[in-house]
Amino acid sequence: MATIIRLRETLSTNSYLKELILTQRDTLSEGMVVYADFQAKGRGQAGNFWESEDGENILASIYFSPNHIEPSRQFMLSQLISLALVNLLEEEISDVSIKWPNDIYWKEKKLAGILIENELMGNRIVHSVVGIGLNVNQIHFQSDAPNPVSLSMITGKQYDREPLLHRLIERLYTYYMRVLRDEIPNLDEEYQSHLFWKDGFHRFEQHDEIFSARIVNVQPNGQLVLQRQDGKLLKCAFKEVRFVL
Repeated sequence: MATIIRLRETLSTNSYLKELILTQRDTLSEGMVVYADFQAKGRGQAGNFWESEDGENILASIYFSPNHIEPSRQFMLSQLISLALVNLLEEEISDVSIKWPNDIYWKEKKLAGILIENELMGNRIVHSVVGIGLNVNQIHFQSDAPNPVSLSMITGKQYDREPLLHRLIERLYTYYMRVLRDEIPNLDEEYQSHLFWKDGFHRFEQHDEIFSARIVNVQPNGQLVLQRQDGKLLKCAFKEVRFVL
């Protein structure tokens, strides 16, 4: 079983774990988890604030040392973490998808977010800090985030976060080991089969222009390939295009 450090409060579970890596790298075991009831400066992708009420949700960071994954394929981490979350959530609810690159959605509402911070050295990934925020029991959201939702809001039930955390860790470890053993030859296909807006044309925004396009695929390097209605193909890195919900 993974080592779990439980904190009453911290600024950020990712920051706490990165400090441990700096000071105790030689003694850390892969799969170590930092789990907090509250984080004062939780972050999502691109530094966005992650709102979470005290004691209501899962706020966790996991330590991996994926030196078997080449830096050019580091998007695999995003894929496997996203799929592990989807696998867990599909035991509770339907209509779960992955909004590229790694937000977890229920219908058109955001249920979970993932923040992966890799340290690279040469041609290998020295370590990865994987932060996960999963909305579990929170009902009211105060920030200006446009579309948050929680498991409790969807199902009407209250959840014990502890067993849910253990199930999440189990799924993460399972997917990670399957990738390590090359047991998911169709990882790209499995990821793309769960994509939000994978079918049909939808509205996107790039360079202040809103246009209609469909998702063609996601490339191994993580770029999103869109096809506009006029047939033009666009290859988009993270933050180069916005989904217009």
